[in-house]
Amino acid sequence: MTLYDAYGLAIEGEVEHAIRLMTESRLSLQTGGNMITIVRAGTDGACSLEQLDISTPDSGVLQMQALINGYVTVFGLNGGGDLWIDEDGIAKDLDLNPVAMMMVQHTGTAMNPGDYLRGPCLIIGSPTEAGRLTSVPEATVQWLRRSQLTTWSDGA
Repeated sequence: MTLYDAYGLAIEGEVEHAIRLMTESRLSLQTGGNMITIVRAGTDGACSLEQLDISTPDSGVLQMQALINGYVTVFGLNGGGDLWIDEDGIAKDLDLNPVAMMMVQHTGTAMNPGDYLRGPCLIIGSPTEAGRLTSVPEATVQWLRRSQLTTWSDGA
């Protein structure tokens, strides 16, 4: 069991299984620090920068699930970064997330025809080769701030 295996399980929504395997294998997330910066984007286009504590193997994923209010699916964004969103957004009849759709379209990320991203989303950096979770790239934050679709809680 490697960190990539556990991360893959977590991405596929098998968080409890991933956490158990990481704990049993005594795996720990290797982080450049205990906190990462993420963008949280609501279905109304409201965005905020938030800090996530990733000091334990399960803390980052569990916090992301709590912020999204459900199990997550992850889209690797071409050009860097990951977009985390409720995997059951369509089934829950959540509102379309214009920020998530814009990010996927802007980066040319592949989606299946008819896929719509619904519910709140989180944008983080891509994991390193060693499996470290990383902060959202500053260039992504600045691009989102210039977007006509977003409003920011910090007034920017």
